[in-house]
Amino acid sequence: MFIGIDASSSKRLEKLAREDLHFQKLFNYSEGTSSPELLNLSNFSIMEALFKALNCPTLFPRSEIRISREENGMPKLHLTGRMQETWKNYSFAVSVTHIEDLIIAVVVADSNTTEQA
Repeated sequence: MFIGIDASSSKRLEKLAREDLHFQKLFNYSEGTSSPELLNLSNFSIMEALFKALNCPTLFPRSEIRISREENGMPKLHLTGRMQETWKNYSFAVSVTHIEDLIIAVVVADSNTTEQA
């Protein structure tokens, strides 16, 4: 089991979103939501927590990660490409919260296989 946690300042991420074209392209799919800025910032924090859980911050492009929301608002990770192939035997639990200027995301990666002694 692997756990990753990210705590980000929403002000810092908002500045990044305004100034970084790559960041803007990465998160343009949340258009039409009630709070696209907060959703994008939460998704960024979730990706950071995922990379920390997997200990691979530069091995995979962020474009191989998609985050959707279930009806109750819970985030759900979807991996594609090499990332999906590498981590196909893992399931992911995700939680994200925010208060004032702080966004906190937690990702737990757990193996779907059981080791036999």
